[in-house]
Amino acid sequence: GYRVLSGSSDGYIILWDIRLSDHILTFGAHDTSVTVLSVATPNLFLSGSGDKSIRLWNVKQKACIRTYKGHLGCVSSVSIVQPRKLVISGSSDATIKIWNFATGACLHTYTGHDMWVETVRYLGNLRFISGSRDRTIKVWKISPKYILENDDDDDDDENNK
Repeated sequence: GYRVLSGSSDGYIILWDIRLSDHILTFGAHDTSVTVLSVATPNLFLSGSGDKSIRLWNVKQKACIRTYKGHLGCVSSVSIVQPRKLVISGSSDATIKIWNFATGACLHTYTGHDMWVETVRYLGNLRFISGSRDRTIKVWKISPKYILENDDDDDDDENNK
């Protein structure tokens, strides 16, 4: 309840305790600026960076437990499809990618924006929205097959790693 994450241009992520106004943990994160952070659970969070990657972090383990690679540009936005089945990301390469949360595999790449995708957000009901520097906002549908492909995955990263 009293923790906040911050990412910086040096590639590091800091977990803060706002009651104490002090940092709890520092994660040696990315090769370049951390551009986005998204909390999955109290002990798991995602970070995106100018190094073109997304990383999944486990707070209890104090470590990166998975890396998602495939964007050709800076990752500017990340959204989690609960309950932790998929990750949606937007990038300066003008694409949106859908990732398997558990394995880090890229399941699909959406194209349709002409410029940097600044934001993606899961809306529910297998739909998400994206906003781009091309001055468009788009609503997208996620194929149910990506959810079904992940239904066999019952591993709990907080307990198994």
